[in-house]
Amino acid sequence: MSGFETIEELAQLKDGSHTDRACRGLIVQVRRSNGNATSWLFRYKVRGCGDKNSRTMGLGLCDFTVENLERARQEAA
Repeated sequence: MSGFETIEELAQLKDGSHTDRACRGLIVQVRRSNGNATSWLFRYKVRGCGDKNSRTMGLGLCDFTVENLERARQEAA
């Protein structure tokens, strides 16, 4: 997984999952080959479920705006 921190870096990402270097657990999933579909994901661990058991929750669509990035970071925090 590669990472990003700014909107400019986010807009340059290729297909795949990419972590936000400014917010732990926040991931953007990019699928440009599938009609430019991008979405925010939050990866977290449930207490008492072991080290390797992580879960992922969808946070909505990514539209590559500063407001959208800030909202996703707030929801993931």
